Amino acid sequence: MWTSTVVSDHERGFLVRQGRFAGILAAGRHSWFDPFGKLRVIKCDISQPETDSPWVDIIRRTNYALFDRHFEHVSTADNKIAIVRVEDHIHTVVPPGTSQTFWKDLVRIKVEYVDISNAPAIDPAMLTGLQVRAPEGLIQTRLIKAHETGLMFVNGRYKRLLSPGRHGFWSDKGAVEIHVVDMREREVAVTTQSMLTHDHITLSMTLSATWKVVDPQKASFNINDLDGRITRSMLSAIQGAVAARSLEDVLGGREAMDAELNAVVRAMARESELGIQIDSVQINEILLPDNMREILYRVVEAEKHEQADIIRRREEAAALEALASTARQMENNPTLMRLRELEALEKLLAKIGQVDLPSTESAGINNMLSKILLQRTHGKDGDG
Repeated sequence: MWTSTVVSDHERGFLVRQGRFAGILAAGRHSWFDPFGKLRVIKCDISQPETDSPWVDIIRRTNYALFDRHFEHVSTADNKIAIVRVEDHIHTVVPPGTSQTFWKDLVRIKVEYVDISNAPAIDPAMLTGLQVRAPEGLIQTRLIKAHETGLMFVNGRYKRLLSPGRHGFWSDKGAVEIHVVDMREREVAVTTQSMLTHDHITLSMTLSATWKVVDPQKASFNINDLDGRITRSMLSAIQGAVAARSLEDVLGGREAMDAELNAVVRAMARESELGIQIDSVQINEILLPDNMREILYRVVEAEKHEQADIIRRREEAAALEALASTARQMENNPTLMRLRELEALEKLLAKIGQVDLPSTESAGINNMLSKILLQRTHGKDGDG
């Protein structure tokens, strides 16, 4: 009895005789004499390269030459993955410790094996395509912002620095950790406890420091709390500076104390290899007890009164000197004296609304002014 079957272009057929593999049928019509019905054909769609047919594994074990002509077998070790490309396009990613078989009759298959034991970086151009096709958890990504630097650790060991941008890594079972360091300028502020000056006056201060990380490795490896380390250094420096100065020197020498604080804190950062740059350290405010503030207020008030008295005495002395100078000039210049009298009369008249004078000749204003002038002239003759 003749039997025939048609295998389409996108298909292949497994020919099976009495349950045993007998061959692979290519595209086309196939006929054979099978009077007892011992043959059957199992068709496979090879337009999708992946295949999980049990017959494929049988062929690989029993007839490897035939298997190699039709299939690409991908098997990964526990520390490797395989990137499978179909016609040069990423098709899938085979995870560690697994295997997968692909038909290669219709398409060109290319396989790239990658050792992921050290979490190698993924080419940014391939990252998006791989993320879509790789099993979940096999790729780890991290975005490092423009003001950040990343420190990459693999299995707890430092690997390398990461610059700003999007990074991807092969990471099996969470082997990769990324620590992000902020590279922007920061500020730490602190209020001191009560301190004694050299003349035993109690005070406290508010201090601030601005700093930034310049070496992310040192800043991450050498100390856990940078703010705390800077704060302790500032407190130690200011306590020593205050103890060596009187209250007057503290209040009047803030610039010198700022310079001393900067020198001490910068030396600490440099010698401790903290990987930071101290931009500035300064005293923001000096806080005195209430009773001391009252005393200082009184001292300042007394100084202001004393300064006001000095200014007033100077002004009085200057006025007296001006009067004496005017008197000397008028004594030697009768005309100037007459002008001064007229000015005084003008000012007097300006303050009086109306002046009534007698209309008789003997009592007229001219007669009055003549009498005044005559009296002054006789007075000068008598003095002479």
